Amino acid sequence: METKFISEFGEQDLSKVKYSIQESNPRVADTMFTKFTLPYECYADEKYIKMFGDYTSYESNNLKNKITGLLQIENKIHDATKYIQGNVGKKMTEQIDYGFEELPNFDKKLSELPLDSFDVPDIHIYAKEIAAKTWPETNFNFPRIYTKKYPASQEMWSSFDGYYNHLKPDGSEMFRNETDSQGNIFNRNIIHPMPHPIYVLIKGFEDAGFELEGDILTDPVLQKKWIFSGTEYFSKINQFSNLQVVSSNEYVSSDWRYNVVLNTQQLFLTYEKTDNLPFQDKVYVNGKFSVKINSTTQVKFIIQLNGVEIWSYQETVYQYSEITKPFSLEINVNNSNLKFYVEGSLVSLDSAYEVISYELKSNSIINSTDQTEGYDNSMVDNKNKIDLKKAVPDMTFGEYFNRFKNWFNYDLDIIDKRAIMNKLATKEISNVKDFTKYEVSEDQLKRNFLNKRSFLLKFSELDDDAKKDSIYFDIDGQKINGEGNEETIETEIDGYVMPVKLPKENGYNTAFVLKDSSTTLALVDYDGLKNGQNNANSVSDCDFPDLFETHHKPWLKLRLNGQEFIWPTYANIEQFSNYGIKDFIYAYNNVHIIQSWTKNKISDNIYQVEMTTETIS
Repeated sequence: METKFISEFGEQDLSKVKYSIQESNPRVADTMFTKFTLPYECYADEKYIKMFGDYTSYESNNLKNKITGLLQIENKIHDATKYIQGNVGKKMTEQIDYGFEELPNFDKKLSELPLDSFDVPDIHIYAKEIAAKTWPETNFNFPRIYTKKYPASQEMWSSFDGYYNHLKPDGSEMFRNETDSQGNIFNRNIIHPMPHPIYVLIKGFEDAGFELEGDILTDPVLQKKWIFSGTEYFSKINQFSNLQVVSSNEYVSSDWRYNVVLNTQQLFLTYEKTDNLPFQDKVYVNGKFSVKINSTTQVKFIIQLNGVEIWSYQETVYQYSEITKPFSLEINVNNSNLKFYVEGSLVSLDSAYEVISYELKSNSIINSTDQTEGYDNSMVDNKNKIDLKKAVPDMTFGEYFNRFKNWFNYDLDIIDKRAIMNKLATKEISNVKDFTKYEVSEDQLKRNFLNKRSFLLKFSELDDDAKKDSIYFDIDGQKINGEGNEETIETEIDGYVMPVKLPKENGYNTAFVLKDSSTTLALVDYDGLKNGQNNANSVSDCDFPDLFETHHKPWLKLRLNGQEFIWPTYANIEQFSNYGIKDFIYAYNNVHIIQSWTKNKISDNIYQVEMTTETIS
């Protein structure tokens, strides 16, 4: 059978090269694909040197040690990468990696997939309208969920009730974050879209050039689920703010002036404070002037904007007095200067007091570094935009796929440009291939009885020692939170469906975040508005024991009471290429699944195969 590597440099004939291929069945493994490697040795003859370059010469430069191309092997063609690893004289050591060890984009982050991204007129109204829809009318949704991540004890979150996608009680729109007439910030809501899990799978396979098909598209337990990413979807931007105080001993000038009333010289003090406002916006100015007067004098309080007086107060005082004048202004600025000015014969010595004190806050949110240290004045910016790239967990598409595979017990077949995801063993096994010609004598066959086999399916740990029920399964049946043993086959599910709780009195009974993490696959069950509100549903269909009955038990039951067969055999390469690692085979009067095999090429057309199978019933 012909074996060759095809690249831009030409075709390298590998038909006489001896190699070894190891392969495991993804149906009995935690990951979907097995990486195939084809290590071998060959000679750098004249044809090789002409094709790839003279790797035997000390003077050769810029030779490639990684070449992409195609590998033709076992009557199939695979995308492949050839690595030239070294040489001893003309004997070259090379390796070819090939096959669907992973899809081309399995290492790509979910945030790098071609997910929806577009502007909307008003996210507060748009999110409410989408919340009335279900999959597949919409690829994302806005269920209300509760988090403890942002405590009200922090100034920024003092107005936050803990809800993402917080819909107003009248259902008219999502709550808005705002500032009041004093510039105080009220963060009431984080609007966070949640993509549908099937949509993300579709886009992931589409990105790799495949169309998703199979049971996955109509799986009842997934139709009402949405992904909460745990990422910080919102932007946090800053309000310009400035708190300033000028003390009585911080005067900028002092001079003696003649007081006509007293017929004497009198010491006048002047105080100034200027703020540069390098932006365009409305600014709230709130503060007070406070002075202590020693004797008859005239006192002036002035506020100027770009040198123009916008507020003033003037008073003549004839005896010792304490004067306080508050001010509250709204001004429009555009790269402006704001100046505060006090003048008079004032008491300034001994005990200091505040002459000028004020706070500035912008109406809009201005990114600014001119902030009082430790003053948290950020606003949650719920942009008028949908960007699902920011609303997916921090994981690769390969990680995402494998978590779905393990959680919901799915298989994947790649046929041409179709990615077919079906549940394992939900249909009667068919297409069993006759393998009897590869049977060996009893003295070459090793059998292990699997009557002590057991399985444990469990969820990863959650925050605050919260746990989801696990399930243990053996010949005696299933047991919630049962303990496994050294031989138990464990599957850990790194994901969970949020439970529904009432987090606070007079709150909403809705989804509750159990793990604040951007790397966990968290799902929410939601199917549209109910009584005008977007609260999540309480379901058990993705937890045990329900999920075990619908998605795992049929497959694991097949594997519970079998026997493991380990044997060597010899096979014609061309004939053996008709068998795949995922085939059901018939041998030794039983139907088997193949756990793994190693195919050693020992001559031009013969494999020596070491294989492990298990019977199913």
